Amino acid sequence: MRIAMVCHEKTYEALIKVVKEAGGEVSPPLTKWDQAIDWVESGAQLLVIDMSIPFADTISSLPLPKVVYKGSIRDFRSDFEHCLKDLQEELSRAEKEHVKSEPTVDEDEEMFTINENEIQPVKELSRVSREKPALIQNKGKLENRKKEGMDFFGKMSKVKGVKDWFPKELRREKRSNSWMLIPNRLVIYAPKASTHSVMLSWTIAQSAGTNGALAEITYPYSELAAFLQSIPPVTLMPPEERVKQNPVWEMEGVPIISSPVVYPVRQKWNSEVVKEWLKIIEDYFRGRMIVLHLGRQMPIPVLKEVMSWSSANIWMVQDTEVDLGMADVQIETLVKQGVLLEDSVLLVEDIHGKKLPWEVLDIPVLTKMNIGEIERTVHQIGAWLEAKSGPSLVRKEV
Repeated sequence: MRIAMVCHEKTYEALIKVVKEAGGEVSPPLTKWDQAIDWVESGAQLLVIDMSIPFADTISSLPLPKVVYKGSIRDFRSDFEHCLKDLQEELSRAEKEHVKSEPTVDEDEEMFTINENEIQPVKELSRVSREKPALIQNKGKLENRKKEGMDFFGKMSKVKGVKDWFPKELRREKRSNSWMLIPNRLVIYAPKASTHSVMLSWTIAQSAGTNGALAEITYPYSELAAFLQSIPPVTLMPPEERVKQNPVWEMEGVPIISSPVVYPVRQKWNSEVVKEWLKIIEDYFRGRMIVLHLGRQMPIPVLKEVMSWSSANIWMVQDTEVDLGMADVQIETLVKQGVLLEDSVLLVEDIHGKKLPWEVLDIPVLTKMNIGEIERTVHQIGAWLEAKSGPSLVRKEV
């Protein structure tokens, strides 16, 4: 059995023990679309998918058995075992049907040869296998699987709202990606809190390719380190503890500048610290598509500093009255203090299906997002950034 592991390296390390129990051939962590599709085309029979992968919603639409990792190893093990059992039963049934369809020779039936005037029984008959060679069989299976995938994508591309982002074949459809090349300082901020805001920041930075860069300003601990399940080798530090070193580290090709894993308790945390951090981020990432993940429930002085520095802001809120109220208070306060928010949009997480009066915030709603549609959300954000025609990196006057 061939199992394709579409997940990040850290997730792979957590899941591989469970997956290896099934035996067979297991892929390395497939973090790129082309890598995943190569495994599908070469005959993957089961997909293991981590939904934090940027193209997870697309790859999960393939007509193949799949198990989705949602953060719980226990739930994953249970889902994996059930899926594996169903798949093995299906393969077993297919094999039995294949055996039944083969012509059989009666073992008791005597075979004869005619030798001149005598008829003699044949003691041993060499049997010729009626099965196709394995190479031909596998090729046929791969062609069928590829055809099924292409037919599936072909039908889906005709569905309204899907055409612009769904690949027509087993390759990502080419679309306008000029937003990736536009220097930007994009801030992702969830006023109350959102478990998906850091995931969105990471996904946008990945999607921006070689021009993407990810930074975070969080307090009192690094939300990015928790999300990536990795302790950064270098981080931003309070001015009193800073040493001269490059604060940039890298993960999966994305350059990153992180906040301290745990901010020193005895050191002050204020807008002056943030102002200095923003300067460091800009100095090291100048000219790039900078995605800044801003930590939850930031005080107004810090918000004022960050929003004045940014060139585009996404306020990430859930569809609850609490989120609406907290965003309303912070936005109103910032506006009264002269902060310009014309380059801001709302991203509403559709959790409860509530319709709330977001128009009272005087910030347009870019889109509503479900966690399974994060890749499509990134495309919509890219289109919005592209429509802004590459804002200047000159600091806005407040």
